[in-house]
Amino acid sequence: MSTHWRKILESDYLAGADLDDGKGKFMPIVATIKNARREEVLEPATAKKETCLVLHFHEKLKPMICNVTNAKTIAKVVGSSYIEDWADKRITIKTEKVKAFGEIWDALRVSPKPPESALPTEIKIEIPCADCGSEIQSVGGIPASKIFEGTKKTYGRPLCMTCANAAKAAKEAKTEIPELEAEDPELEPEEISLLGTEGSLFDLDEEDFTDEIK
Repeated sequence: MSTHWRKILESDYLAGADLDDGKGKFMPIVATIKNARREEVLEPATAKKETCLVLHFHEKLKPMICNVTNAKTIAKVVGSSYIEDWADKRITIKTEKVKAFGEIWDALRVSPKPPESALPTEIKIEIPCADCGSEIQSVGGIPASKIFEGTKKTYGRPLCMTCANAAKAAKEAKTEIPELEAEDPELEPEEISLLGTEGSLFDLDEEDFTDEIK
């Protein structure tokens, strides 16, 4: 596999070269917007700072400077022109050859079509778990993107299946503890904790998870 020369000149922001597969092709990627905000960006050519709209992603991707063309496309895909509504929405990012400053560039473009559940791509993008930091992976036929969306909705943060098990156990334990205290106020805190979690740790199976994310 070959290395695009622009990857050597490391950039703080996502560029067309980051989608190069090392075989002369630029592969589209699906990314989940974490937030979109205004930032001061240093322009290398002029050494001056410019105010830009910058997208940050849940996946381990560089942030992306969003120009007017891509902002308009995202607004159509998401169904809202308000950047606050873009959070947790998935977009497909690809490249398009454009002419600028007398040269041909591989510019980043957001696809006007909503992303499919999965795209055939050789570019591996990790979605980290908010609790343990490990990559969220598909389990038992449930795609990683579905696990991401389900846990984000249920627990307020993206979790891998193991941490989702733990979060579920902790949630169940909290609801059980008050009942135990009411039934037997003489129980020590340690005994309540053990009784509250017995049989519930790491027992989240595929059916339970499916119920959680519906």
